[in-house]
Amino acid sequence: ERDPRGSGSLAMQLTLIPNFDLPPIPSQEFIFLVDRSGSMSGSPIQTAKKTLALLLRFLPGRGAATLFNIFSFGSRCDSLWPVSQPYSNATMKQAVSPV
Repeated sequence: ERDPRGSGSLAMQLTLIPNFDLPPIPSQEFIFLVDRSGSMSGSPIQTAKKTLALLLRFLPGRGAATLFNIFSFGSRCDSLWPVSQPYSNATMKQAVSPV
């Protein structure tokens, strides 16, 4: 979010879960939503792309237990894949290639 006063400041919310001794989660699915409407043109969309690429690298464990997909919306809603995919080197490369 940009500062409405025009100071050039940006704000972002990120939630991190502390590393407690919790039982392992058998499977997880992560859905990323990206706004690509007209208000995101220029540097805001570039910032969103860089942030998404960074967050994808922090997904837990590569393999079938972690699924993810990216949805973007503007004048229409699109997804990277029809269904979420297992997190792997191949799907990671595919997800960040347009970035």
